[in-house]
Amino acid sequence: QEDGKKEVSGRICTDPQLTEGTPKRNVPTHTSRSKKGSVQLRDANNDELIRATIKSVNKIAPLSEIEPFDVTVETGYSDEESEAEVGQIRFPWLRAAGNKTVTGISLLNCSASVCDSRMVTLLFQGALMLTCLLAVGWSMTNVILQYIAMQENAGLHSYFFYDVALAFGALLSLLCGGCLRFSTPVAECEAMLDAFTEGRSLYEDWLSKCRWDALLVLIIWALSVVERTRELFADGIATLQLQQDVDQQELVYNLCNLGSFAVSGAVLLSCLFRIMRVCRGFYVIIDDFSFNLVTTSDLCVAEQDWNLLQALLRRSCHSLQYLFIVLQSTIVAALILGVDDFYRLNKPTLLISGACVLIGLAQLFLCAASVTDHCERLPPFVNSLGFGRSLDADRLYLVEYMFYSQAGFYIFEVRVTRDMVLKAFYISGMATFYFATKVMAAGF
Repeated sequence: QEDGKKEVSGRICTDPQLTEGTPKRNVPTHTSRSKKGSVQLRDANNDELIRATIKSVNKIAPLSEIEPFDVTVETGYSDEESEAEVGQIRFPWLRAAGNKTVTGISLLNCSASVCDSRMVTLLFQGALMLTCLLAVGWSMTNVILQYIAMQENAGLHSYFFYDVALAFGALLSLLCGGCLRFSTPVAECEAMLDAFTEGRSLYEDWLSKCRWDALLVLIIWALSVVERTRELFADGIATLQLQQDVDQQELVYNLCNLGSFAVSGAVLLSCLFRIMRVCRGFYVIIDDFSFNLVTTSDLCVAEQDWNLLQALLRRSCHSLQYLFIVLQSTIVAALILGVDDFYRLNKPTLLISGACVLIGLAQLFLCAASVTDHCERLPPFVNSLGFGRSLDADRLYLVEYMFYSQAGFYIFEVRVTRDMVLKAFYISGMATFYFATKVMAAGF
């Protein structure tokens, strides 16, 4: 009896256009698998799905042959067409500055190579690691000297304890980001995203969003360094205006302090940009998924794309989770030590430079929560689309599948949402206000 009905994964689909040539989905079997085994099986399936999909996309090399990140995009156009396209850009100098900024920041967070030579790249990353070690050593030395001076009731130069948290955070961020290593989970994740976006012609859109993030990170770092310069050299400038001799030892001390803060802030903000870049890539991929579904109206292809998107997202979150935790811990440690600096120095204006860096690092949570918000808005969007049928069983299946998959940005199997971020900001603000009032009351 041919009634045009076929069973697909426990559903009855009456539309002959969707049932013609549609493979039946396998019905999942319920097993008593442990949570750890389920996670390992899911990660293995994700890896297999990602590699199979990327290899199937044209003009994409295998992961082992993918070149390091470079802002130069191969468009496939001739030189005349490229020049005409550049001529249509309103501010080409701004685009070039953004590309240079992205390249420089990518060098600092070890996601890009200085050149094709691995030896030169290792030397650069080794020098960067050595600079961070010197910043940590300088910070710890000042803490010890400050403690000795407090025990002897002797005066010492003004020093900020929260610089220790920034220096250690910068060093650990480089280690988690894969400094002095070429094959890391983070680098492989970025290579997969680069290959996927280039295969879908989304790379330029992704890069355009990264330019603004790079300029924002650069502005935050510049403001923090300028403010730290004012904090350290305000007394020296006043001394020069009074035509008095400047203490050379204090001048060298302040310059070393400024250099340590500049290096730590630059590395932390560059690692922040690394996570922001991945999040921006998923913004573009999710938008492309919505656009393809509207233009093609192919629910079977949409389900496959959604599986791939989930696999890429899970793999990326798993590779970035340690870097995410390091940056989060740096913010908490700097806040705690900043309260002590506020009480010890009794000058709130001396903490503005550190506040600029911490405010910049706070974007980490907003970007991660935005990825989850993008995924949460997709099921209602798909449900609002019409495919020529008043009651579409396949559309309802896809909406339920997307909803119950709970896609988003995960850190150690914890889903980062905007509600969670707002509650964390609220609690942090209340705690900071409480300690600040206590310190001010004790001071007066």
